[in-house]
Amino acid sequence: MFGPILCLICLLIKNSHQSFRVTADPLKVEIGVSPKLDILCNYPPAANSTIISIIVSHATGNQNPHFNELMSVTGPNVTHDLASLSQDNVTLYGAVNAHNGSYAQISWKNPTEKVLGLYKCDILGIDLLGHLFESYAFVLVSVETPNMDIFADSVRELLESVDKMQKFYHYMGDMLNDAAVSLR
Repeated sequence: MFGPILCLICLLIKNSHQSFRVTADPLKVEIGVSPKLDILCNYPPAANSTIISIIVSHATGNQNPHFNELMSVTGPNVTHDLASLSQDNVTLYGAVNAHNGSYAQISWKNPTEKVLGLYKCDILGIDLLGHLFESYAFVLVSVETPNMDIFADSVRELLESVDKMQKFYHYMGDMLNDAAVSLR
């Protein structure tokens, strides 16, 4: 009688930490065009487990990747590897909280080709039975160098718009001068 119930409880505990996710926005970074990159590890609040820490790591190779820890979050503390994140355009956020959920986030402004690679999010925690668990997820960020023809077309369109605006400005100036002369 207790066997099926115990198995169901064990299954629920085992799968409780599977609900976390890691996302990248955007998945493909265009160098010089993409204004930002956000890597987010998110674990919703759970009644049947307690999160101890969240670790975000990065690897540049896809075959046998070697991950370097970028940041970890334990409780209210956010720590990072200064050697891996020694860029002024990086901001770290994170919190481990049983009631409101836990997360770790790395945000880059104007990301460079260094963001290319595989990101790993590790969740370490304790289930209701007091057993430690680890769960992890991956997201791959690719980098693309924009086509210069796109930039050339954009500059050409911008110059055409400026020319039209200047013609309109001169037209309106002439109209204003004509109206001023007729009022005298």
